[in-house]
Amino acid sequence: MLCAVCILILVNYGPIMCITSLFLFSRYRKAVVVMVYKLLTREIPLKCIAVNCVTLTIIAKNTPKHMRSFALFLLNIMIWNFAANLILVVAHPFPMHPLVCFRLDGLCGLIFEIEIIGHVVFGLILLIVVNVATAIFISFQFRFTAIACQRYTAHIRPKWAYIYCFGLHSIFSVIFVAFYQSWTMSMASYPGKIEDAEDLFCFAPERLDRFLFLAYFFIFIFLIVSGVILFVFLSFLQLHKNKKIIKEKTLQMQKVLLWNLIILAAIPITLGGLPLLIAISSVFFHDIPFGQLLCAVCMLVLVNYGPIMCITSLLLFRKYKQAVVVVVYKLLKKEIPSKWLGSIATATPSQFRTVTTGVVPVNPASTVMHKCCIAVSVIKPSPLQDNWIQEKQTRPMRKVTFVD
Repeated sequence: MLCAVCILILVNYGPIMCITSLFLFSRYRKAVVVMVYKLLTREIPLKCIAVNCVTLTIIAKNTPKHMRSFALFLLNIMIWNFAANLILVVAHPFPMHPLVCFRLDGLCGLIFEIEIIGHVVFGLILLIVVNVATAIFISFQFRFTAIACQRYTAHIRPKWAYIYCFGLHSIFSVIFVAFYQSWTMSMASYPGKIEDAEDLFCFAPERLDRFLFLAYFFIFIFLIVSGVILFVFLSFLQLHKNKKIIKEKTLQMQKVLLWNLIILAAIPITLGGLPLLIAISSVFFHDIPFGQLLCAVCMLVLVNYGPIMCITSLLLFRKYKQAVVVVVYKLLKKEIPSKWLGSIATATPSQFRTVTTGVVPVNPASTVMHKCCIAVSVIKPSPLQDNWIQEKQTRPMRKVTFVD
């Protein structure tokens, strides 16, 4: 037994030696980081886009009436993340530590050979992060408003809410662009000589503007997180006060929506906000050991947490989960279990073909007439049928719709 183990170790130590040699020498280590980063940035964004498209479609078509406003704020967060994945399909900024520069890989780097494109792409990615944080803040603000001020907000037109959201996104975006533009630097103005400057775009390594940009991001993330915590506390406090005013069912529904929003918001805050601060800090303190590896890993996490949020949102809400199960059964061409058919009720009418409509009495004994309503609606009634209908006019009537 001991001999067999020793032989296995003897013939399989090669990969261990190879991996160790790659990480011992900085030149080899950088080459491995670049290769893995390129591979992941090519494959992951396409998968993220597929997951985002499925999730957005399910949310748009299967949201119940009482969740429509909640779903709009959820879609706002997901659409911004979807935009980041679209950018990463054609552009992959890669950190070039110890330089305060990035190299623009991907299709954009091949087509456009001017450094301004790199600044625009990198700025758009950071701008999307800012807008995701803004969307999270707005979601909690409106969730508190729906709990505490529902009587007053019911009389406000929805267009004012859209105007407010657009204005808040615009204000934070303009502030970000002002700080970001002050941090950028042309290759000709960069201090020192850069040997391989192809597809590079750089930022100021020593100016005071870089500290202002870093301070802006830390203050912005701190204010967003503080605002979210404040609105969560106020929402739970208001729910406690509403116990004697609203029904128990309504109270539980509001609690479930609030807790689900907390869970969903925790994903971009932890997998988006924290990696962002680490990546930006590694760029400012670009001489730290393993700074390039740290920044590359944080950027990958930052722009690819979207599928985790999408899958979580589909699992948290029963209607969305039902819709996913129905889609899977249809793709597998298997019969859908009856317990999952409840999701069909929330789908749009265009998805189902109405066969016919008939008017019949609400009487258990008349179930046979339900099956015959197609013939009744097409064939002209006989005198005997006319007499029967006249005799039953005093009974309550309802409209029955047959669907495929």
